[in-house]
Amino acid sequence: MSDIEKNRYERLGAQGTFVVEGVGLTLPNLPAVRIRRAAATVTPAAMTLGEFGLTVGRSDLSANGQLTGYIGYLLRDDVLSGRLYVKSELLDLNEIMDAMPSAEGGAADEEAPAEPVRAIEVPRNLNLSLNTDLRKVLFEKMTIGDISGEMRVAGGALSLERLAMGVFGGRATASGSYSTAADAQRPALKLKAEIADASFSTTFDQLDVVRRMVPLFEKTGGDYSMSLDLATRLTQTMDPDYATLQADGAIRSKNIRVQNIAVFDQLAAALKNDALRRIEAKDVDIRFTIRDGRIATQPFDLSVGGISLNLSGSTGLDQTIDYTARVTLPEGSAGGILTAVDVGIGGSFSSPKITC
Repeated sequence: MSDIEKNRYERLGAQGTFVVEGVGLTLPNLPAVRIRRAAATVTPAAMTLGEFGLTVGRSDLSANGQLTGYIGYLLRDDVLSGRLYVKSELLDLNEIMDAMPSAEGGAADEEAPAEPVRAIEVPRNLNLSLNTDLRKVLFEKMTIGDISGEMRVAGGALSLERLAMGVFGGRATASGSYSTAADAQRPALKLKAEIADASFSTTFDQLDVVRRMVPLFEKTGGDYSMSLDLATRLTQTMDPDYATLQADGAIRSKNIRVQNIAVFDQLAAALKNDALRRIEAKDVDIRFTIRDGRIATQPFDLSVGGISLNLSGSTGLDQTIDYTARVTLPEGSAGGILTAVDVGIGGSFSSPKITC
């Protein structure tokens, strides 16, 4: 033990290889686990994993690489270090998390309502670099495809470095971290992301935070690209703590379509111009910030059938809106002259109030 404690592994005379095949495991609160094949070369200093294949319920995982410090990790919870190359055709995180114990400590009842997702604590005694190749990952309502890049687990945090993936019908790259080092019940999330050619409607369908803060996405057609720099605490159920959420970003669209929105219907009625009921605009560029539970946009321009709109304002988590629109009408639409009208838009998305 003194040799282990002082990392004098060369004094230990244990080494060899092992191969495990076709082993089924029954573990508390997990779907059926099966080790397809595991083969490793072992010395006291390191375990070199030549092959490892595992299925957990519907999910599959294969890995190879090297682990060091595994003796201290197994015997007294020391830090396990190493580098692994991880592949998967399907990783169903919903199935795995649904099987975890509920807050009361028991396994989920199959007939009971589904438990909300619980915050996942990142182990402090891991120092692992993971090179990933994940073909399909299911998480909540999201389907994420072709994830590649490097992840690092160290000191109670999971870090991402230029991770690439398919999401919301487009492609994204992301860097950032998810940390439970300071508070396991309120994880800290930092994220820098670039998204290209994603679908407005798919994003709305798959991401609850968008449903709450950007309900306009539900009735928006077309694709978009976005840059985002975000930091927030998460709740125990992995939702953003909106009081701590801060973000800056920009959203761009080459072709955006919006219709059947009460705000624009009322604006069209107030200005007696039905062209405003359906917005079709090109080359839209909207810069935004998120602070104190509201999304604020810098002034941006839309051009619709000869009508120019300059919009700025904010949307709240409660779906209240507070926008100012400067509407420039074409010649002949209001007494034969070019008319600019300043319009206030308040109320909510479902019940807007227009003031001219």
